[in-house]
Amino acid sequence: MHSRPPIRAVLIIGSLAFMSLAAPAASAKEIKIRNCTSETIRIMIQPIENEDSATPNRQYPSSHHDVRSQKAVTEDVPTDRVTVQAEQGVIAPKTEWTSVEARDYGIYFKGFPNRFGHYHGHELKPLNKNECKVVP
Repeated sequence: MHSRPPIRAVLIIGSLAFMSLAAPAASAKEIKIRNCTSETIRIMIQPIENEDSATPNRQYPSSHHDVRSQKAVTEDVPTDRVTVQAEQGVIAPKTEWTSVEARDYGIYFKGFPNRFGHYHGHELKPLNKNECKVVP
């Protein structure tokens, strides 16, 4: 009979040694965007690298979400700031907010609808207790 160490034990020890050599991961921030309009909205979230980081020109991929009315999308982002974009076709033109803090927001229609039911864009406001209420 041959005496070999079990492969599973070798893999576990090897993976633990590799993980101890790896650099610690950056703490991820969570951003939640709630659709506070009456129609489905397309939301794009893209992390932005901090200017004082070691890699200020680093690019992150964007994520796109179709969010129904009064629903929210939550995403973990690797940076403190993000670009958020909202689009609703002809109901309201595309609106973009650049370099906003990663936290909980609601997207609202901007102003009042015209005679065709179209709006001038969107507003991004902090959420009040995770609900679509405007913070006074």
